[in-house]
Amino acid sequence: MGTRNLTMVMLDGKYVVAQYGQWDGYPSGQGMLALLFLRNMNRELFENRCRATVFSSQERWDEIERLKDNEDGFLKMYPQVSRDTAARILEFIQNSPEGLQIELVDNSEFAEDSLFCEWAYVIDLDKNMLEVFVGNNKKKLPKKARFFSLGSKVSNGTTYYPVKLKVAFDLNDLPSDEEFIKKAGGK
Repeated sequence: MGTRNLTMVMLDGKYVVAQYGQWDGYPSGQGMLALLFLRNMNRELFENRCRATVFSSQERWDEIERLKDNEDGFLKMYPQVSRDTAARILEFIQNSPEGLQIELVDNSEFAEDSLFCEWAYVIDLDKNMLEVFVGNNKKKLPKKARFFSLGSKVSNGTTYYPVKLKVAFDLNDLPSDEEFIKKAGGK
């Protein structure tokens, strides 16, 4: 189902992953993929590989896309540009070869438009938290909110603010599948 979402990772005080997803953004979909990844994550390896990520410019991705000869081959080489990858970007990063720079697209501003960004999952490795955000937010965020600085968007005369925090979990005390779905409040 087309439930747009965002999977983000914060490390060393900055976002190192901001992956857009087109499908199955509910907690039972991309949220569960993120949760399952975290349960099995090799923390040291994942952090090291996250430090090898870089947000490439749109011009760079346009250049790469012009070189593709077929869609399937292109997406196998560059799954990080696919709207289908979503939370699977976490495994892609952890399993990437040592010494390889990982080029990503920075979709962090998508969190601003909560009419379209229906769910967001932020893995904050600095704070050791998994945060679940929900869209369709018509109320201004508090100044201390993660996405407060993004502003707002107007659609059909209605103002939408960035996604708002629904629930947060300590990475050292992750919930069961059932508890995650219940607290995150989604399908």
